Amino acid sequence: MDERFVTIVGIDHYYGKTPFAVGDLVLLAKEPDNENDAEAVRVLLPRLGTVGYVANSPSTVARGTQSAGRIHDSFGAAVFARVLFVTRGEVIARLEPRIAEAVDVLRVETRRPTEEAEGCRAGSDGRGARWNADGAGGAGGEARIGNAAR
Repeated sequence: MDERFVTIVGIDHYYGKTPFAVGDLVLLAKEPDNENDAEAVRVLLPRLGTVGYVANSPSTVARGTQSAGRIHDSFGAAVFARVLFVTRGEVIARLEPRIAEAVDVLRVETRRPTEEAEGCRAGSDGRGARWNADGAGGAGGEARIGNAAR
């Protein structure tokens, strides 16, 4: 499978580039109820929630990356991506679909309690996003995303 890269934009509307570091994992989650874009893909970090969106306009998609519309049908409700570059107003990330395949249970708690997604459960605690993973055969583990240790 070819690698897929995306541009994360809109970061200045949230926390800026501060929460992003090269090598970090972010969660890309489809937002089917988005009134402005039926192919919207939201970007989440633990404890912060939404930190941006995958670019979906020719003027915002960086060269060599794909738009939200191009990747939208390549994953279920959500997929992980690894941050590769952080620039002044955008972040470039590589989709990491195999990470989700290695996780038996993936729970995402977001600030939107009504969102239910395949493999994801929305919580209403308002703390943002947090990912917990339990390994195969009952061996517990935790997938730490963002600036936490992996």
